Amino acid sequence: MPEKLPLFPLDTVLFPKATLNLRIFEERYKAMIGKCIENAEPFGVSLILEGEEAGSAPAVPFEYGCAAEIKKVTRLDNGEFKLIVEGTRRFHVLEELSREPYVTAEVKYLDDEIGDAATAEESRETLRASMGRYANLYYLITNKQLSWEKHFRDPVRLSWYLADLIDLENPDKQDLLEVTDAAERLRRECDLLVKENQRLEIFFGEHKFPRN
Repeated sequence: MPEKLPLFPLDTVLFPKATLNLRIFEERYKAMIGKCIENAEPFGVSLILEGEEAGSAPAVPFEYGCAAEIKKVTRLDNGEFKLIVEGTRRFHVLEELSREPYVTAEVKYLDDEIGDAATAEESRETLRASMGRYANLYYLITNKQLSWEKHFRDPVRLSWYLADLIDLENPDKQDLLEVTDAAERLRRECDLLVKENQRLEIFFGEHKFPRN
C-alpha cells in the first residue's frame, strides 16, 4: 500500500543497508527530523534532480530513493542535528503531496527481487575474483582490510554492498538503485568493478605506495 513519506533531497544516493552521516542545519529539515524522531518514523533520501541541497526552496528529487532509519542522533547546542542513518527500503514516488516546508510524497515501497537465479550466481562467481583483487588494492592504498566475503552469501545483500562500495558518479549510483532485481544489478557491477580495479591499479602505480 502507498505510504506518506517526507523526502530529503541530497547530492548523494543511499542504498539499502548502507549508512550515511548527516548534519541537519536548515530549519525545514530540522523540523522534519524532529518529527521523525518524535514519531520513530523514517524519511526518504533521494538524489537531487534539480536544485541544490541548501536553498530558498526544496530541491526536486528523483522519483526513486531509499527510506532512511535514524540510528543515532546527536543534538547540538545550536539546535542542529548530527545523524547516522541506515538505508532500509527503496521507494518510488507516486505523487508529490506538498513542497512546503519540505517535500512530502506518497510512495510505494519496492521489494528486493533476486531475478534470474542463474545470472545472479554466474555474476557472483565473477565478482568473487574481482573483489579479491579490489580488496588487495584497497589495503595497499588505505592500509585497511575489507570484510567482504560475508556479503557473498546473499545476492541481494551483495548487490547493495557493491553499489555502495564502488566509487561511482551519482548518475551511475542512481541507475543501480533503480534496477529492478539483484541479478541485473550484479551483472552491471561485474563491469563496474573491473573498471574500478583498473583505476586503482593506475592510482597505485602513480603514487608508489609501499608494499607491506
